[in-house]
Amino acid sequence: MASTTVLIADHEQARRVRCRRLLQRDPTIRVVGEARNVPEALVGMAEWKPRVLLLDLTLVQANARGLVARLLRRSPRTRIILLTHHAAETQILDALSQGAIGYLPKTALPPYLSKAVPAVDAGEAWVPRTMVASLLARLGRRAVQA
Repeated sequence: MASTTVLIADHEQARRVRCRRLLQRDPTIRVVGEARNVPEALVGMAEWKPRVLLLDLTLVQANARGLVARLLRRSPRTRIILLTHHAAETQILDALSQGAIGYLPKTALPPYLSKAVPAVDAGEAWVPRTMVASLLARLGRRAVQA
C-alpha cells in the first residue's frame, strides 16, 4: 500500500515538529516536508505533490482570501486539513467552502491527527462533531438561495 504523503504548513516550528512526531508513529504516513509560510507551502505543493496538506488557518487568515483554492490549483489532488487554536466558525467554514476537506483544533491533535490524515486521504471529510450542524445549516441556506 502506498504511503500517505503529508506537507505540514504552520508558522510555528514547535507545532510542525509536534505534527511530524505524531504522524511518524504511523508507518503508512510519510511527512515529505514542512513550510513556515505561504510561499514555502506553494513551493512544497509543487515539488512534493503531497496527498495531504496540514494547513495552519493563521496562514490562510494572514493572506488573501482564496488561498485554499489557490493551493488546490497548484496541486489539485492534494487534500487540505485546516489546523487552528481558535478561529471564528465563519473563517473555518469559508476555508472549507474553498475546498479544504478537514478541520482539526490544535488541542485535538494527539488523539485525532493520525486518524484524520488517512481518512481525508481516502476522501472522507473530517470535522469536529460540534461543527456538523453549522455545516448542514450553511448548505441548507445555499440550497434555498439557489
